[in-house]
Amino acid sequence: MSRWKQHAAVALASVLAVAGLAVGDDSVVGASTRSLSPEGGGVPTTKTDASRYKNCQEPPGDSLWQTARPKEVGLDAAALQKTADYYRDQLQGTMRVYRFGCLVQTGAFDAATERMPINLFSNTKPVMSLVVGRAIELGKLSLDDTVGKYFPDRGDEAHRAITLRQLLTHTSGIYKNWTMDLNDNIPDEVDHFMHLPFRDAPGAKFEYSQVSCNVASAMVEKAVGVPFQRFAQQELFDKIGIVEGTYFWKTDRVGQTYGYSGLYLRPIDMIRIGQLEINKGTYRGERIISERFINEMGTGTQQNPGFGYNTWVNAAPHWVSMAINSRQEESRPLIASAPHDMTFSVGWRGRHIFVMPNLGMVVTATPLALEAPTPGSFIDGYVGQGPGTGPGGGGQYDGQQIAQGEVNAGYHEFFRVLMAAVADQKIGDPGPWDQKDDNAFDPDLFIGAPDKTIAENELGNTNYNGWSEYQKVAAVDLKAQAVK
Repeated sequence: MSRWKQHAAVALASVLAVAGLAVGDDSVVGASTRSLSPEGGGVPTTKTDASRYKNCQEPPGDSLWQTARPKEVGLDAAALQKTADYYRDQLQGTMRVYRFGCLVQTGAFDAATERMPINLFSNTKPVMSLVVGRAIELGKLSLDDTVGKYFPDRGDEAHRAITLRQLLTHTSGIYKNWTMDLNDNIPDEVDHFMHLPFRDAPGAKFEYSQVSCNVASAMVEKAVGVPFQRFAQQELFDKIGIVEGTYFWKTDRVGQTYGYSGLYLRPIDMIRIGQLEINKGTYRGERIISERFINEMGTGTQQNPGFGYNTWVNAAPHWVSMAINSRQEESRPLIASAPHDMTFSVGWRGRHIFVMPNLGMVVTATPLALEAPTPGSFIDGYVGQGPGTGPGGGGQYDGQQIAQGEVNAGYHEFFRVLMAAVADQKIGDPGPWDQKDDNAFDPDLFIGAPDKTIAENELGNTNYNGWSEYQKVAAVDLKAQAVK
């Protein structure tokens, strides 16, 4: 670690000590992270009878959510406070607990940050998916629609045959490289997608993809006949109370809205997304998205049991990671200490919407995004990295943790604390985290083909060592798929 970073880290740690805050310790020991559910994937819960407790109706746009005391909604106040303290100690910006539509608990920094629009990063993906769901509900779009239906003159036959369902489940087979996928200076994301080679046959394998989400949002725009963001505002945001002018959503240079990231939303509005999901597609009694779509959104696929339509599925006994650092097929539950029926979104460095239907509970979280170096942070400018070790985990660079972006020890410990706050039923505890974070670093996922431009990404280009091999493998897979 450079000397100035060491001085900054010491200074920040001193400030936290004076403020009575603890810098999270990444060292954890314990007994078990095995699921307690017979099906695997999280702890079993029973459906709470909401009629026994205070219920709050969803508010209209830009109105505050009704509050409730923990006891009024079946939660233990002291235990619930520990969840807020946990997030405070990890320097998270906001942490908000809702039950039966009532706001019950906020974090230490919520008052200062809850109305500041923050880039949701990959939390943008499920919001985009909900816009897709609304277009389907209106009969303007189908999950089996192909890219070619809306872009008939772009790309080749193989690219045009990819379906919207494959884009949402990240099974398009398109070559993935983080440097290229996260480049917001690419002029036209659809053009970029059409020039990427296949690494796998479409539908064969889960490979976390950014560009696929951008094509999905572009398909929505073509299908509904108006700009994507106008449709999203009129048909989704207006209906769940997200007021125009309170958020910002980035586009590429030709005006196509990013589906993978770039939605800047106020933390106080994240609950509106979570409540729509826990209500199975209704808000204030109005059907907005079909229950079937919401259920499918939170159901894993054969290619990745832990991932639905841009939504992570805690019920999965095993899952495939986002492949930040390296591709990992995990044999453990996503979060063994969280409810089996929970679905959730993961945004870079601790942006989350956790939805727990049986408990009638939604928890939202965002990090502090300040221009300050942070102990244990790989990228300066971001304070906090999810609960505990959170999106950090394994691997060191210049003495600092490489952000892996997976759900590891901190999430496991956070939900142990949160589940202890549920007073209306006894929820099992699988014990402390005992897994070793073994996130190897795969440079190909980040560097890949650094000399490639959009014009050079034509199939058949063999200038990059290894690039042609991807194409050869993909060509064989595609031919075999065609035979089937």
